[in-house]
Amino acid sequence: MQGNLIDCFRPCGAQARVGDGHRRNSSRYGTRVKPNAAQCAHRKAIRQWVTGGGNLWLIGDRGLSVSTRLLGNGRILHVPSLDGLPEEEKKLKLEEFINLHEKGNCYPEITSAAPYYFSAPSTTLGLGLIIFAVLVGPLSLFLWAPAGKRQRLFLLIPAISVGFSLLLLLLILAGDGTGGTGSREVLIQVNPQDHSALISQNQICKTSVLLNNTFQLPENAGITGARMSKARGSIKEKPIEGASRQGEECGGKWFTSRSTLQHRIIMPVSTRAALTLLETRPGGAPVFQSTFPGTLNGLTYRDASGKYWTLEQLPPGRKMQASPFLPEEEPDGPPPLHFRASMEPAGPLKAVNNASFVIRQGQVVGLIGSNGAGKTTLMRMLATLEMPDSGHIRLNGADVVNHPELARSRIGWMPDYFHPYKNTSVREYLDFFARAWAGNVYWTPWTK
Repeated sequence: MQGNLIDCFRPCGAQARVGDGHRRNSSRYGTRVKPNAAQCAHRKAIRQWVTGGGNLWLIGDRGLSVSTRLLGNGRILHVPSLDGLPEEEKKLKLEEFINLHEKGNCYPEITSAAPYYFSAPSTTLGLGLIIFAVLVGPLSLFLWAPAGKRQRLFLLIPAISVGFSLLLLLLILAGDGTGGTGSREVLIQVNPQDHSALISQNQICKTSVLLNNTFQLPENAGITGARMSKARGSIKEKPIEGASRQGEECGGKWFTSRSTLQHRIIMPVSTRAALTLLETRPGGAPVFQSTFPGTLNGLTYRDASGKYWTLEQLPPGRKMQASPFLPEEEPDGPPPLHFRASMEPAGPLKAVNNASFVIRQGQVVGLIGSNGAGKTTLMRMLATLEMPDSGHIRLNGADVVNHPELARSRIGWMPDYFHPYKNTSVREYLDFFARAWAGNVYWTPWTK
């Protein structure tokens, strides 16, 4: 798992300086403007595209120095304009910029794939084939279907073939069973500014007899596959052909019996999980708090000056100070202002467990708790936006599970701090929430 604490782009509420249309340095001249809501949405879309592996070129003035900044699987390049340069020099500069784009595999490497390759045919299989040849050949011709009774071969040969095939299938089922085994490595790259993350998964499996090869995959997830084989110490990879996908339903030859298969999956998700830098104490020691659902192990953070800090473990909701980390040699660590850690699956997380309370008319109640304690989940269940797994919630007698529309009519819901979103007008704000709750909205002309 890795992520960043701040983003390469300015936040949407920040002021940016833009040029005035003349050939002057935009960092020195220009006017200050605030991006509108559409520009914020465009920036978010671009960030997500770069995180997924895109390369963004930001072209500036002729004298600008080339710099590159990583963002997820992609990178942002600040390059000078090539206008006015001779063609030969343009080609050389373009080659330089393209070389900066080169990056390694964005999927995590599988540590041990050796157990998932099929070995050479066993002695038992070779002996079985010899027995089959003897049964079909000499025994059939000279003992079971001698001269004058050759017509028996029309029934004898198919019967031997079917019997031997069934025996071979039973041996395979006894040795390998059904289904398969495999291993996977998952990399989660978190972008807290957009409350989003990119999941990259690399998996390898060894299948036995498959009774069903269809599976579900979210529509926004991308998948590629390859058929793997190992011979004389070298590994060969061949793209999977004949695979099918219709919406979330995947089938065809994504999975086939008795095969070694590798799949790579990439998917963006929404998440509120983040690693927050609370403060920097004397000596530069950072203090972190995590809202990830599991404990972060081996956390490594690199500050703006390039210094490394580490925490052996960081449980969710805990505030902990990192210690300086002095590697013997330059590690393959995170970029500045980024972190890297591993997180073991925490199993099913009970965000709200055995919560029980009654609020009387006229009472004002506040929920207080650390990040990840379940406050938002509880509020979403009260607002009928998330269903509880068990128990019941009643709002003035209306059950939120059985009668959500009635419950909604009896509450007001403000799912954020009590302040309109930046760069959003009152009309846009009301329009958004009205559509979220009521569907289509028809406005009458406003008057000042």
